[in-house]
Amino acid sequence: MSPRPRAFTLVELLVVITIIVVLLALLTPAMDRAIYYAELAVCAARLDANGAGMISGAAANQRRYPERLAHMAPFNVNIPSTLTGLVGGDDRPGLRAYLGLDLNKVLNDPLTTPVDLDGSKPTTWVQTSYALWYGWELASQPSMRRLGDSWTWDGYRFNVLAQDFEVNNWSGAFRLSSHPDRSGILVPFVRQDAGGLQQEALNGGGETTSTWLTSSAVIGLLDWNVLYTDGSVIRYGDVQPYDADERVVSVPRAWQGSDASVKWIRVPKS
Repeated sequence: MSPRPRAFTLVELLVVITIIVVLLALLTPAMDRAIYYAELAVCAARLDANGAGMISGAAANQRRYPERLAHMAPFNVNIPSTLTGLVGGDDRPGLRAYLGLDLNKVLNDPLTTPVDLDGSKPTTWVQTSYALWYGWELASQPSMRRLGDSWTWDGYRFNVLAQDFEVNNWSGAFRLSSHPDRSGILVPFVRQDAGGLQQEALNGGGETTSTWLTSSAVIGLLDWNVLYTDGSVIRYGDVQPYDADERVVSVPRAWQGSDASVKWIRVPKS
């Protein structure tokens, strides 16, 4: 008779389990990083689709980008990520003619939690997780209405069509970002027809948006994808917070005259 195989002892099983746990702990950061860069690549592909849709759509429509109405209504709260106005105005029908019928596939950043941008209630304030500069204007400054246009602010001329963004309130009240920061300070902020405050008081519908948020004035380094007017998508790595990064400049995303609470969005210099 052949000898009976020896079974593992409890101690040996515990040692094997411990080794597996240690290996998983060592591999998890590398796996997380690989997933992060894969999602960055998908983000760049979605911005590339934005560029292809805008450029080909404008070429077929007398070189004009789609008209943006929602960001101007009401109170001149002209936020470039806005798809529906606080009290009326809906950019989604015009954008579908350029970007396709399913805006969720193009305007949800893969590094945020997906929300239904297309199916929100009619009274909801809908914001995408990208800053969309085409067809947008800022306080009577030159804007992007047609192919070849640039938009300007404070002497800077920008050839940015769309981008991942970081928003800050200079009083330090909060910061928003399309992407998580390297330090893990930002946390997901997701609303689907809910969470209104100002929005709900104005139109009873709440807000649909997905981004990253912190009430701290401090965040870590960021990675952005940026779409330019020639259709190219460029990645900006290790973007520093505040205005410490010489590659970017702050412009108001919601200009309300002398309002001290104006929010600022940072844009790469063209």
